[in-house]
Amino acid sequence: MSYMKQEIEEAKKLIRRLDAEYLEELKKEAALAEPGRKRGAEDGKSWEVLLKNLNVDNATKLAEHEKADAKKAEATYRTLEKGFKTIPETILEGAKEQLRLEDHLNATLAWDGTEPARHWFSYSVPFDRNGNVDLANSSGGDGKAEGDCGEVSPIFNTVLKPRSHAVGAGTGWADQHSASVKCWFWYYVTGAFTQHPGMVFVWPYFDMHGNYWVRSNDGFFTSKEASIRLSMTTRVFRPGHSYSPYFTWAVLDKGGGNIDEDGRVDFTGWNNTAKGESLVDAGESLTVQVIVELRSFVEGSGSHALLDFQTGDGNFINIPFIRVWVP
Repeated sequence: MSYMKQEIEEAKKLIRRLDAEYLEELKKEAALAEPGRKRGAEDGKSWEVLLKNLNVDNATKLAEHEKADAKKAEATYRTLEKGFKTIPETILEGAKEQLRLEDHLNATLAWDGTEPARHWFSYSVPFDRNGNVDLANSSGGDGKAEGDCGEVSPIFNTVLKPRSHAVGAGTGWADQHSASVKCWFWYYVTGAFTQHPGMVFVWPYFDMHGNYWVRSNDGFFTSKEASIRLSMTTRVFRPGHSYSPYFTWAVLDKGGGNIDEDGRVDFTGWNNTAKGESLVDAGESLTVQVIVELRSFVEGSGSHALLDFQTGDGNFINIPFIRVWVP
């Protein structure tokens, strides 16, 4: 028993270290991207100068059109937001039934202590969780980028309520706004389960319910764009190894210069693209990270890029357990 307590304490220290290293990695990524953002804003200024030197009447009409387009987009957003709070009952019941089936399957796969030991193990409680939000705005005005991982539930510690939203303002050449929201869980697989050397596979189970909207009305001399991306990533860390590969599933990836699309994300189950894997030695412990990432990007007024798993009680991203296959 004392040995197990010591292993758990060491696992917590390891996860805290890996968590700090990952946060530092994200800071470096943001810093590397900043010069490019600034260059993009500078490049856009030449187009702004050209626009101002056009016929005054034409420039004024363009500005009026942009204001009207932004108002139209804002009205659409307010209408959509009201609907975000309601989820069709059939979707919720279907997800609950799927979870009940998986819970039953999960129980049958649990090792009962007899020999030979089964190779499947499930973990329903993460050791830790964290998040990071990177917001970038290249111009002022009414444009914005916002996002967060949502409030942490003291009871349901596998549930996330993330949101990312970017809104444009002005011409797209010098107006860019982006939000990158990353939320993640840490799991620890004890070396007592890896009885033989070989390949370990990790499947997170996903239960996702949320809304999205991506809108851009590009035209002559506006250079507008909007895009959203929702992805799930699994990483498996081995002791003493400095790198862990990314296994990423792009759940939703939409965007363009002329687009106006809203809809729902409702998925309950597994996805093999998000399956993490790693070689392992006999008796070697592993640390698993599951990352949820929301990205929203816009250029130009009236452009919106929204991923919302936060509005309404029935919207969330839940990872109720991960399943691990060990040799």
